[in-house]
Amino acid sequence: MTVVYDFDRLHENSPDTYYASAYAGGFQFGFDEHQVLEVIWCYVLPAEGHAAIDLDMLGTPAFDTFALAQDYAQTSGIRTVQDQSGEGWIRFEYKTARVPYQFDNGCLSRVTISRPKE
Repeated sequence: MTVVYDFDRLHENSPDTYYASAYAGGFQFGFDEHQVLEVIWCYVLPAEGHAAIDLDMLGTPAFDTFALAQDYAQTSGIRTVQDQSGEGWIRFEYKTARVPYQFDNGCLSRVTISRPKE
């Protein structure tokens, strides 16, 4: 995997970040300025040069529709934040992680796994 270093080009004191993509595997890692893993973008549908990820590797449930994700969260007592339209995205908020599910044209397209905001 190639690591891409993204530094503060505008001199606004933004912290540096690093990215590494596994295009054939369907995912991308994002690291903070200390090179600590912060986020994993998982491409359920091919996009941005990434193949679709093997859903067995996801490590979190995958849902065919927004409604199924919403029902799962309600049944499981998972706190959520969601798109006002009720169809674009829904984010599961766990104590140890945030997991947004992105739906495009009614289909799950991407799952993002990140550390919770402090």
